[in-house]
Amino acid sequence: RKLEDAERCHSVEVQQLNLRLADTRDTLSSRVGEVEAELRAAQQQISSKNSALSDRDNELARLDQQLIALQQQMVEKDRQLAEKDRQLVEKDRQLVEKDGQLVEKDGQLVEKD
Repeated sequence: RKLEDAERCHSVEVQQLNLRLADTRDTLSSRVGEVEAELRAAQQQISSKNSALSDRDNELARLDQQLIALQQQMVEKDRQLAEKDRQLVEKDRQLVEKDGQLVEKDGQLVEKD
């Protein structure tokens, strides 16, 4: 009789433990599903942000190329301006030389008068 009572009591404890174990499994399985969904969402956000960063990098590279091209144009314009300045300086020198010659001729004409 005591053995039967002990077996029944043990059987009830085993059933309760099995129910608690099943509940725990369900809870863990549900939580694993939630965590997996959160992980997928986070991975999607990371992928999206990486794509946006890649687009920005490409835009920056394009802008860098434009800036380099503009800088090269400025260097060429500066070179052209320097050449024009050199030509103007040479013309100024020639004009000063001709002015000197004219002043000299004027001086000679004044002496003749």
